[in-house]
Amino acid sequence: MNGSERAPRQALAGIVLVLLAVACFATLDTTTKFLSTGVPVAMAMWFRFTFQAVSTTAVVLPLKGLAGLRTRHPRYQLLRGLLLVTSSGLAFLSLRFTPVAEFTAIVSLTPLIITVIAARRLKEQVSWLRWALVAGGFAGTLIVMQPDAADFNWHILLPLLVVVASVGFQLMTSHLARTEDPAVTHLYTGWIGSLAAAAALPFAWVQVDSPALWLAMVLAGLMGTLGHFVLILAYR
Repeated sequence: MNGSERAPRQALAGIVLVLLAVACFATLDTTTKFLSTGVPVAMAMWFRFTFQAVSTTAVVLPLKGLAGLRTRHPRYQLLRGLLLVTSSGLAFLSLRFTPVAEFTAIVSLTPLIITVIAARRLKEQVSWLRWALVAGGFAGTLIVMQPDAADFNWHILLPLLVVVASVGFQLMTSHLARTEDPAVTHLYTGWIGSLAAAAALPFAWVQVDSPALWLAMVLAGLMGTLGHFVLILAYR
C-alpha cells in the first residue's frame, strides 16, 4: 500500500477511534454525575485513576517488561498526567452543580479551541468546511447553555476551567503520541493520577455500602481507562 492510499485509511481509523473515545467519555460523565451524589471527589478520582494504573500495569509489564517504563519525555509525561488530574477533578466538581447536558455542551468547546490553536499556532491546514463546523459547534454550545447575564452562576466557571485543562492535556497527548508508545503514556498517566489523588484520600475517605456506587466507580474507571487509551491511539 503506497502513502496516498494509507493516509485516507489512517484518517478514517482516527475518526472511528475518536468516536469511540467520545462514547466512553459520555458514559464516564453520566456515571460521574451519579457518583457525585454519594462519593467524595478525591475518593472517586483515586479509584478511577488507580483502576487505570493497575489494569494498564497488569497488561503492559508482562508484555514489555521494563521497556514499558521507558519514556523519552518524563517531564511531559508528568505534565500530561497532572493536566488530566486537574481536568478530572474539575469535571467531578462541575457535575455536582451542573446538568450533564450543559456540562457536555461547554466541554465540547475543547476540540473547537484545539482546532483554532492548530491553525494559528501549529500552522496546520484547516479547510473552510472545518471552520464552518467549528462555528456551528460554538453556536450549538450557546443554544444548549442559553447564557443570560442576569442568571450568571459561578458554577459555570468550573466546566470552563475543565476546557482550559483539557486543551492543554490534548495538546500534550498529540505531542507525545508522535514519539511515545501509547501504552507507556497510558501507564504513566494512571500512576500519576493515582498518586496525586491519594494525597487527598485520607481527608476524603468514606464508607461506601451501596453496591450501585461501587459498580459506578468500576464503570467510571473502565470508561476512563478505555477512553483515554483510545484517544492516544487516535492522535497517532
